[in-house]
Amino acid sequence: MKIGILLGVDFVEPKIDKRVFLIAKALKNAGHEPHVFCWSRRVEYDESRGEYKGVPFTRIKQDLPQVGLPFITKIPAYFSLVRKMMKKLNDFKPDIITSTDLDMLPMAILGKFFFQTRLVYDVHEHWPLMEYNQSKPLGVFTNYLENLLLPAVDGVITISNMLGSRYEKSSKDTIVLRTAPFLEDVNKLNFIPRKKIREVLGVGPDNVLIGYMGSLMPDKGIGMMVESFSELYKQSPETKIRFVIIGGPAKFLSELKELGTKLGGDKIITFKDFVKHEEIHNYFGALDLSIIQYSSVPWANLAMAHKIIEGFAYGVPVIVKNFKERSDFVRRHKSGFVFSDDRPGMVAKAISSLVDSGLIPKLGQNSKKEFENVLCWEKQIDKLTRMIDSFE
Repeated sequence: MKIGILLGVDFVEPKIDKRVFLIAKALKNAGHEPHVFCWSRRVEYDESRGEYKGVPFTRIKQDLPQVGLPFITKIPAYFSLVRKMMKKLNDFKPDIITSTDLDMLPMAILGKFFFQTRLVYDVHEHWPLMEYNQSKPLGVFTNYLENLLLPAVDGVITISNMLGSRYEKSSKDTIVLRTAPFLEDVNKLNFIPRKKIREVLGVGPDNVLIGYMGSLMPDKGIGMMVESFSELYKQSPETKIRFVIIGGPAKFLSELKELGTKLGGDKIITFKDFVKHEEIHNYFGALDLSIIQYSSVPWANLAMAHKIIEGFAYGVPVIVKNFKERSDFVRRHKSGFVFSDDRPGMVAKAISSLVDSGLIPKLGQNSKKEFENVLCWEKQIDKLTRMIDSFE
């Protein structure tokens, strides 16, 4: 079947949308014909069509008004986008349309009725709660909008059990797919020697290296990590623990570095800008433990960071705050440590206690085994293909 995947950001720039790629690749491997139609907003690209590792995509170019302007000013541009998207879908003639998150759902529903297709809603995050964090009226509106549009949806794919249960209550056929690499792809990777990467990061063979990789946007609360590891150094200046932050944008990385210097944590904290997706496995391979952001945003209990399972693919366990979804996940797979008190001094003590326990190697073995036997993409995609095949 021909499957049009609607995406509200560029598919490959500035970085690949991993989850959309994984779904498209799985569908192609199952004999379907996926095509990603992505909205390239605010940035112009020369190529309107392309292909990423066998997955074709088409860019729909439509500018938005300047960031920060009221929501209502963006409506005309959105309607222009809808018109362009419908034209591309008409040329493609899909059997199924997949809406990636809520911003694509209105036009996906239009496509469903214009082209007589089935519609799958792929929920990467809970948009109403995210919008509510920025603007209460906008959060209320997007929640109303989603509830209004859900009856037109034929099936839901989401990332967490808690999100899944919300859509099951709406009597929707719902599956949970944890974003995870293909085991086949992981097994093909070539690694730079672990020792060499650790040397680049200024870490010795006897150090325990803990890492955060990802976005450093202010709502991630990465400054809390800098505070916690700075406190850890104050508590134990001779500690063998080291912490690395890898991410961007560069402006926020620089601010975090300044904070680390101010608090004295720069003695054990290394800051590095984004690495290419094709190289990130080398840095995971250098870690002993990963840590996931733990700021108390409204959607924290629903969220499932894909970096958790990506770390598991390389045998790296994780430490998380006791937000419902991720803490249940870590406990179920016995591949990490959960803390409850996010005050810097208490986080520092929790990390030191875990390192001193000597459990990290065992947790790492568990994480690798769970990835290979349960969590890799190959072990999950049967749920996806069964849903898609049921629409034939």
